[in-house]
Amino acid sequence: NAYTPTLALDTSKLNASVNNSQYGSRRGSELANRQAGVGMHIVADDSHPGAAARVLLMALAPWSPLQGQAQIGDIIVAIDGVKADTLSFEKISQLILGPVSSPITISFVRPTAYPLKEWDVTVDRVFPSDVSTAPSP
Repeated sequence: NAYTPTLALDTSKLNASVNNSQYGSRRGSELANRQAGVGMHIVADDSHPGAAARVLLMALAPWSPLQGQAQIGDIIVAIDGVKADTLSFEKISQLILGPVSSPITISFVRPTAYPLKEWDVTVDRVFPSDVSTAPSP
């Protein structure tokens, strides 16, 4: 039996959009300083004794800007040019977070592809409540 990871999301936050003017300038600046990510769940894979732990992509949120560019099982090899094998899992998690709308480049390798090939994906960090799931007009 193959293991299939599942992702539980609080979808009530996916339909909200933030309009800073409705909160006033103080609240708007608090929202602008939030930490955002890219809608992925990662895990450390330390199953290879003597080797650096690998960080695997385990799930993508439906709103993730990585949809169609990365998939479950891909290995993160760098964040903004910093090689992941030199970093702790905690540091990698910290590097993924940043200000809303700030760009991040994540380098991946797909272990099931042959030959192995690294690729970069550059996306803007998002905050779930800023993502509208409504179709574009």
